[in-house]
Amino acid sequence: MATKTIETLIKVSQYALDDKRKVLAAHFEELALLERKRQAIDEELAAEQAAARDDPSIGITYGLYANAIIARRDKLDGDILVKNREVELARDDVQEAFEEVKKYELALDRLREAQAKEQARIEEEELNEMGLNGFRRKKASGPTPGEGRS
Repeated sequence: MATKTIETLIKVSQYALDDKRKVLAAHFEELALLERKRQAIDEELAAEQAAARDDPSIGITYGLYANAIIARRDKLDGDILVKNREVELARDDVQEAFEEVKKYELALDRLREAQAKEQARIEEEELNEMGLNGFRRKKASGPTPGEGRS
């Protein structure tokens, strides 16, 4: 009975762990997307800087463009910081769920070990009882020929 209960707890905890791993994976994907966007902005900014150096007519509007793109980059940096924090929290959740699963698995192992020891003890008692009964029957039937001579 207790074994089934612990096995059920393990299954439920494993399911929760799997869900938390999926959440963590989603956060990693979102973080990777944000970082790719950040990289694209850096590349775009570098390309526009080069174009502004090469063509003075572009340089006139470059300042406004640079301010706008830097503001977008700063917002993305903030989003990346927030997402990194979400990843940390999700990792903590996964770790806690993993520890819970392990706790139940260890409890199940200890329970099964105790059950095996109890079963071995019962079997040993039964064998001892059988041996004693055999000894008693043999003793009750009296000495057999050849016994008792020295």
